[in-house]
Order: sequence, then structure tokens, then C-alpha cells
Amino acid sequence: MTMIKHPEPPQSIEAEMAVLGAVLKDERALDVACDFINDPDVFYDPRNRMIWAAISEASMDGRPTDNTMVAEYLDRRGQLEKAGGRSYLADLATGMASTSNVGHYAELIQAKATLRQLIHASQETISECANQNYEATDALDRAEARIIQIGEGQRRGEIVSLSDVTPTVIEKMQKIANGEKMGFSSGLVDLDKIIGWFSYGDLVVLSGLQSAGKTAFALTVCEYLALRGEPVGIFAIEGTREKLAWRWLCMNGRVDSHAIKTGMATDQDWIRLAEAEQRLGKVTLKVDDSSRMTPAELRSKARAMYKKYGCRFFVLDYLQKMDVDNLERRIEVTKAIQSTKAIAEELRAVFLVISSVARTEDAIKKGGDSLRSKESGDIDFEADVSLKLWRKTKESTTATLTIDKNRDGPTGVVMLSYLPQYTRFENHTNQ
Repeated sequence: MTMIKHPEPPQSIEAEMAVLGAVLKDERALDVACDFINDPDVFYDPRNRMIWAAISEASMDGRPTDNTMVAEYLDRRGQLEKAGGRSYLADLATGMASTSNVGHYAELIQAKATLRQLIHASQETISECANQNYEATDALDRAEARIIQIGEGQRRGEIVSLSDVTPTVIEKMQKIANGEKMGFSSGLVDLDKIIGWFSYGDLVVLSGLQSAGKTAFALTVCEYLALRGEPVGIFAIEGTREKLAWRWLCMNGRVDSHAIKTGMATDQDWIRLAEAEQRLGKVTLKVDDSSRMTPAELRSKARAMYKKYGCRFFVLDYLQKMDVDNLERRIEVTKAIQSTKAIAEELRAVFLVISSVARTEDAIKKGGDSLRSKESGDIDFEADVSLKLWRKTKESTTATLTIDKNRDGPTGVVMLSYLPQYTRFENHTNQ
């Protein structure tokens, strides 16, 4: 029987020894190496992993990173002999003739580690598929999540002079002055007066009690943008595509939804519905009504809508229905909102995220800042704009929208008119 010989995993022991030797010889090399290496696991040789962990600990304690001190730290851990002993440390320090190429070697170590991570992720995916542990769509989500996690580990910022950024910022300011938009208007005049617009990359959180009109508000903004040629994507975890289409047709056609349900629609209503259907056929308004949505799946589908249709304004309805690993509820919600924020930044898109809050006595009577849940602090921390929607009763035709967080400008309170028969919001009037 012929045995299959598997190739050695990607590695460069020589590069690992060069980096460790440089750091043991000159601790200034550690700053250069750390631009690429931030985890001992990137080292393939177990000895080198232990040595790097000891170097990192010594540096954090403000101690030198020479072979004598590192040997002491290894000895405390009971790892000195496993890491090759004092002789191996001495060989590393004396074997490195120059520290000038430490950055190159550190980058090579990280690259090899990334290749090993990709191999491991692929093997896990192959195993899950071969054993048919998951449905096909779940297996795809898990495979993509592994690759995304590896990619996110490679992202690094860089230190720059703030003056190097100012030309780009001045150019952006000039474009704004010349009328070029840097985001999306809501179409609600009083709200736009305060926030200006929803900027590209923004995470906008809309909170409110049940039946406050959160979905109606989101659809009002979507309608405004879609009719002006902006591609819009909606993730309706709670609803269905049929319900959204029903609401949009009645909202846009200004037809009483209850009249349709009760068979009381007039001939004029049907004419307006037909006209609304024609308008809907001319806009780019994409809907995904999956009843469960993981963060990885949301990222994948948002990317697809962005690449295929050009969507840069998205609605997630609603946050608490996101399907996250079986964690404590607050941790689940925090993980979901952080993931959504990352998608908005990656695509330079706006995400309007609907969030539910508990029905406390203050929330029902007062609205505003009392519209909170035990996860609200974590949600609002990630938000660029936080909106709180409140209506006194389900029958109220006016609503209060509190802008209680606006990263780029002022906060405040605006009044909106609500048309319950059409389930839509409009600019407030005193009529």
C-alpha cells in the first residue's frame, strides 16, 4: 500500500532564528519585529514560540530582552530546557551578524504562518463537508468566517504624521463645499439639518419600542433613496419579502393597508397600487429575508449586494434577531453590532440597524433617553449615530426622534409626522 506523503507545512526556521537572534542582540529590533509579529503562534518551531513569549513578557515588564534575562523568564515557566537551554539562546544571539533585515524576516514568518492558517482552515472545511456535519449554506458560512478571521488578523494600521492626511481632508471639504455628497440624506428635513447626512462607513442605530414605527422609518428612508437612484439593500430577518413589498406598495402608493386587507379598496386605490408597482420596478431595492443570519453570512451577502448591484445603504431589521454563537445574550448582541460596524467600514457603506428596547414605564411614557435595554450601552458605543424613535400611542400621528449620539456633529430632537394608514413618516407639520 502506497503511503501519501504530506509536504511539510510552510515555515522558515532560519527566519525565525534570525528574528529571535536580532532581538536578543539588540532590543530595538523588537519594535521592528512587532510590526509584523503579535502572537507567539506565528513561530513554527515550538522552541521559538516559547522564546518569543518570554521576550514579550520581559519587554512588557520593562526588562531587557537579552539572552540572560530571557533565560530567566523561561526558567520561571519551567520551559528553559524545552526551549533549547542557555546554549540555544547563546547560539541565536551570536549567530545573527546584523539586525538590519529583521523586518524582512519578521514579515516572512508572518506570511508562512498565514499560509499554515489557511491550510488548517481548509482542512476543517474539508472535514465538515466530508462528514456532512452542517447544511450546505451553514458550511459555506463557516468556511467564509474562517477565511475572514484570518484576513482580519493581517490588518494593521501604520503610524503617520497627521499633516500627511490634511491634503486628503481638505480635498474632501472642498468637494462638500462644491455640493458633492459624502453620504446619504434621510429625506427628512429636520433630521438632515442636524446630522447633515449619514456618512459612508456609518453605523446608524435606530431604537424604539414595539410598534413605534421603526421598520416604517427605515422603509421611508429607503424609499427616498431608491427613488433617487441609490441602490438599497434590506436584510429582513424578522419579516418576509412579501410583507415588505406589501408595505412598500401601500406606503409609496398612499393606499390604506387596512382597506386592502378588509376588501374595502377603491378603484382609485388599485390605480395607485399599479403606479407604485411600476415605480418599484424601476428602482434597485434588494431584499434578503433569511429568518436566521450569522455575522459571516451578513458580511457575505452585503458584499454580494455591493459588488453586483452597487448597494451602499443597508437596513438590518433587526439586530437582536442576529444568529450569533450560543453566548450570553449581551455578548451576542455586542458581537453582532461590532461585526455590522466592521462591514460598514469595509464597504464604506451605511448600515441602518434596527434595535428593540424593553417596555419599561419610563420608555412608554417619555421615550428619548429612557429607550434603552441592558445591551444599549454596548450598542450605542459602536454606533456613529444613535436614534431613538418614540410615539405616545400606536394611534399617534406625531413621533419624536431623539438624536442622542452623533459622532460628526450635534445631537437634538426632531418631530416627525406619522401616517398610520400608509405606515410612513414624513416631515412634520402642525396641521
